[in-house]
Amino acid sequence: GNRGFRGGEWAYAMLAWEEGLRYLQYEPGADGAPDPAFDHGGAALVERDTQLAAALCCNMAAALLKTGEDRKAADFCCQALTFDPGNFKAIVRRAQALVNLGEYEVALQDVQRGLEIDPACKEAAALRRSIDAGVRRAQVRERELFAKMMG
Repeated sequence: GNRGFRGGEWAYAMLAWEEGLRYLQYEPGADGAPDPAFDHGGAALVERDTQLAAALCCNMAAALLKTGEDRKAADFCCQALTFDPGNFKAIVRRAQALVNLGEYEVALQDVQRGLEIDPACKEAAALRRSIDAGVRRAQVRERELFAKMMG
């Protein structure tokens, strides 16, 4: 997936990462029924797989942002955050997707959370500026619409 992403082959990258997520969900058992005794190899492996799932979801979000599928990108970031609530990349990528969707209030919460984790993050600071500009544009449009309605 990473090689495809670096080469701009978004569909290939997403296919590879989705396959990785499917693999992580696999539970052995007879006739497709999960084996209740399967422990995924112990707590250490479950933790490793949880971090991997978060990374794969973040990667999917990055590719979806590249293809303009912002809602799906935000959804994958939410999935990543269920696996790893403090995942910085998921927080910032979800903020980017929400800015693209015009959902500035929620995006601002993510940006602020991201800047708490890494105050020097240039991407989060740039998103903050984009949010401020987007809010100002929305307020201007709102005033113009109100003026048309009243006049």
